[in-house]
Amino acid sequence: HLISFLRFSCNIPRIKYQQLGKNIMTGIRIDGKIIAQTVKDRVKKAVSELKTQGVNPCLATVLIGNNPASATYVKNKHKACEEVGIITKDHKLDESVTQQELNHIIDELNADVSVHGILVQLPLPKHLNEFATTSRISPIKDVDGLTPHNAGLLAMKKAALVACTPSGVMEMFDHHNIDLQGK
Repeated sequence: HLISFLRFSCNIPRIKYQQLGKNIMTGIRIDGKIIAQTVKDRVKKAVSELKTQGVNPCLATVLIGNNPASATYVKNKHKACEEVGIITKDHKLDESVTQQELNHIIDELNADVSVHGILVQLPLPKHLNEFATTSRISPIKDVDGLTPHNAGLLAMKKAALVACTPSGVMEMFDHHNIDLQGK
């Protein structure tokens, strides 16, 4: 989710904050909602192009238990996907699910050619192994970049996927041509 309002101090004077008649800081106002809409528009166009090629993008989500914050996050992912034309497959599992049952579901999603991305909502209940779970997701379908393979690529600065929040912040900087070199 993109930050809707951010003040960032940088060398591009757009808004001057004053105290006792002196400029104390310069910065720009970044409206994340506008930027988010431009990103959604780009994604919607890309999804449409994929559909003309016979590819129907699909995100599978796995939510375990009844954590209200996690449920809201997953619900918002489904809503965002719907807005841009991405199909979703929702897997809501009881908190008592075993690691073996969870592994089986992930294996099925990995093998399902109609599923292009998998999101297992974290945190997991304490009896489940987070590392074993994220490691089980196919790196090609790992939308959060949490598999050891994708985390390693990120550490080597060769990641194809970057986590949503830092990616969103960088999108805002790029949108406003803010140079972060040396900052």
